[in-house]
Amino acid sequence: MKLNTKKYEQIITQVLVDDRENERVDYALSMYSPFNPIKKHLDVGDYIFKGHNGVEVVFEYKEEDDFITSITGENNHLHNQTYEMITNFDYTFIMVQCEDLRKLLNDRYYKTGQDISFQQVNGATSEFNTVSTVLYAQTRYQAFDMMMRQAGKMIERKPFKYKYGKKSRNVALNYLSAMKGVGKRADNIVETLNLSTVEDLLNVTKEELLQVDLIGEKTANMILSYIRGHSK
Repeated sequence: MKLNTKKYEQIITQVLVDDRENERVDYALSMYSPFNPIKKHLDVGDYIFKGHNGVEVVFEYKEEDDFITSITGENNHLHNQTYEMITNFDYTFIMVQCEDLRKLLNDRYYKTGQDISFQQVNGATSEFNTVSTVLYAQTRYQAFDMMMRQAGKMIERKPFKYKYGKKSRNVALNYLSAMKGVGKRADNIVETLNLSTVEDLLNVTKEELLQVDLIGEKTANMILSYIRGHSK
């Protein structure tokens, strides 16, 4: 079954496929054939979608068992890959292909004795979501379809882009960047006031915000209203 690529053929100009993707390489070259796919060794990520406007979207692809291993073992490969992605690309995603998570966790317990809970998986997912975005799909087809559509939306820079902007390891920066009307001034706020956590934000005063360049009384009031409203 082929992907319906027509809507994105004028938006996505090329897809780079990491040559270490094993059996997924040929699948990707076939599915993404309208996007001039190229197989090559990628230093970061497994799939890179290039847009007509220069925007690049990168995906790290994990099948279910590989993902569970990466969040429960001592190997920090996925953490390191995620950090490299957010450092080098406009938009980053972790694509997890997992048909039945409950069955996978049960099978792993019976085979290895390793007891992994949904809470552990959710905790790891939440951690990655502070700097990137984790997507789940049940089948390979669904995963490749979602990657194409997600990349296309990000390249188009839809009006809701401010909610899905580039994330960082600074939670306060991510939170402020998601606020409509703050935009790039979020960087000035966290740098000037030395903010890094949600708790830091909750303790910010109007007087402190007014010390930041390009932040007036109207914006300061809007930020405080937003923060206090979401902390109730």
